[in-house]
Amino acid sequence: MGGLRGQLFSLMIGLLFLGSLLTTFMWYMLDNKNVKIRRHLPKMKIVPRSTDSCKNCGETIKKALDIYYKTWRKQEESFKNFSQQLSRKCHGLDKAIISQMNTPLGSKLVYDGEKKRTAQINAELFSTFPKVSPFSNKTRASCAVVGNGGILANSQCGKMIDSAEFVIRCNLPPVSDGYEKHVGSKTNLVTVNPSILLDKYGSLMTRRRPFVEKLRNYGDSMMLLPAFSFGMNTPVSLRAFYTIEDFKSPIRPLFLNPLYLESLAVFWKSQGVKALRLSSGIMMISLALEICDNVHLYGFWPFSIHPHNFQDLSNHYYDNKLDKKNIHAMPTEFNQLLKLHTQERMKGRIFISIIFIGSLLILVCYLKDISNVERNQIQHKMRGAPNTINSCKNCGEKIKQALEIYSETWTKQDFNYEKFRLDLRVNVNGFDEAVITQTNTPVGSRLVYDGERKRILNVTQEIYDLFPKGHPFSNKRWDTCAVIGNGGIVANSSCGKMINSADFVIRCNLPPLSDGYEKDVGTKTNLVTANPTILLKKFESLVGRRRPLMKKLSSYGNSMLLLPAFSFGMNTAVCMRTLYTIQDFESAIQPAFINPEYLIKLSKFWRAHELKEARLSTGVMMASLALELCDDVHLYGFWPFGIHPFNFKNLTNHYYDDIKPNTNFHSMPVEFSILLQLHKNGVLRLHLEDCQ
Repeated sequence: MGGLRGQLFSLMIGLLFLGSLLTTFMWYMLDNKNVKIRRHLPKMKIVPRSTDSCKNCGETIKKALDIYYKTWRKQEESFKNFSQQLSRKCHGLDKAIISQMNTPLGSKLVYDGEKKRTAQINAELFSTFPKVSPFSNKTRASCAVVGNGGILANSQCGKMIDSAEFVIRCNLPPVSDGYEKHVGSKTNLVTVNPSILLDKYGSLMTRRRPFVEKLRNYGDSMMLLPAFSFGMNTPVSLRAFYTIEDFKSPIRPLFLNPLYLESLAVFWKSQGVKALRLSSGIMMISLALEICDNVHLYGFWPFSIHPHNFQDLSNHYYDNKLDKKNIHAMPTEFNQLLKLHTQERMKGRIFISIIFIGSLLILVCYLKDISNVERNQIQHKMRGAPNTINSCKNCGEKIKQALEIYSETWTKQDFNYEKFRLDLRVNVNGFDEAVITQTNTPVGSRLVYDGERKRILNVTQEIYDLFPKGHPFSNKRWDTCAVIGNGGIVANSSCGKMINSADFVIRCNLPPLSDGYEKDVGTKTNLVTANPTILLKKFESLVGRRRPLMKKLSSYGNSMLLLPAFSFGMNTAVCMRTLYTIQDFESAIQPAFINPEYLIKLSKFWRAHELKEARLSTGVMMASLALELCDDVHLYGFWPFGIHPFNFKNLTNHYYDDIKPNTNFHSMPVEFSILLQLHKNGVLRLHLEDCQ
């Protein structure tokens, strides 16, 4: 008996020794494998952190591992019961996404994060919704919900993740540059935290192409935005939608339904998750449990210590940016998943496979203000200017005087022209100063706004980089210039061919050149101006859709686009957005900013010539520039009266519409009388007759 005991004892010692050797060998191989991976993928390198960050979490990790290492089998009945419970309470299949079916025109949305805030569904909002939910009556065989935890680094799980039929990712994570080996690249649905749009993409108020380039990683997947969780989310989420639409990206933007999120919060609260707000991860798990037969989670591990090798973990697999506290209850969410896992296991009702290779999900911070709200109207006190004659009452005498001058045979007076041109060159110098350049406006200089003299902009490196290096007009001279006003007199004038024959054609404020207008105004354009009020009224200050502006600008080819970015404070942001839009779409048009110093000098020049008004019109500004650049200057469409000078028919204010001008800014009749005098003196030529 004693011999038998001795043999058994020896056998136990041998097995224990062999087990120790095998364990040591396995840890050695695992450690070498990790080192090898980190050597080839430096971006995945774990960022060391103090173990204090996981103080007292050892017992929790031990409990988690005890559960994880037990054999897992899916219990169909338990899964079905839980999925049906979610469906009854939350209705994710039909209500997770806002659609035209579940949110009709005229209905109200109550924000789930701000219960007192509502959104009335107007036609514009309604048009951004899909007709029906993309999940209705659809189930997938397998789903992978991928978190972004540091433990995913070096996990080699990319192929396993990509093998799922439907892959859900959270908050625009990187899936290229070596990361795909560990997290895969397949994406069917990806969420976007609005704080990402603020921090990384300037709330989409400036350049938008970097955002679109990022979205290419996700192909034609669905992109979920919490547009109606908090008021500050709405504008930036809509801008994301418009950006995708503008660039014709294949990704499909959708808005999370606040009604669904509210019901989801109530559901998980009943399960023990009492957080200020659910994380994106648990939201997507909930959705997956309704739309998928088998759900696998990657990236759910709320501790900073690896559960196997106990090394420190970075917060995300791609960076170590820490999450904001007091928003989500990540350990509570994880423990609830783990609790369900273990409780259902003991009862034989396991409903979900938790794959322990994850870490903490990116926190979804909806409380940060991500809207960069811009004022649409800023009032400026300006001196009053003489009123334009709105009708043509009592203007007969003025028309008669104009016709007496105009009827005289026009010949260019070289002496008068050269004298006037020299006067402009000496006092204003449009050749070198009309456009802001890196030459005339270096870094560190200050721009004084010509319309608000107390407002000053310090030229930073970022702003300086937006300026052209050299002046586009230096040492250049054209034989003939045509400056086209937009007056109703040019309608039915048949002047298009004559205008197009000029060497250099200047147009004002983005006028239409097609749809039949080309016969009267031509199409050739070398320079065109844009009044910021047009960008505000017709293009919503470019805070929404931007492609309509690009479609408009395509009419002007590779011409120069002049913007008065530094005339008034309200102009700067929208003019900058115009430049960024042109860069984003890689348009041929060449944006440039009018120099406020040039405009100040120009205003002073014309005051000396009896043109004393609150602000010069764009037409006079461009006529002035043309008189410096060109030997022969022809003006079309300059006529400030509502009656045609020859057939006495009523005229619209513009050749394309009858919107009345703002008479508090310009003195059109006074400007015209001065231009008429220059015509008489042979300095420039006005064209009032038809060109047939």
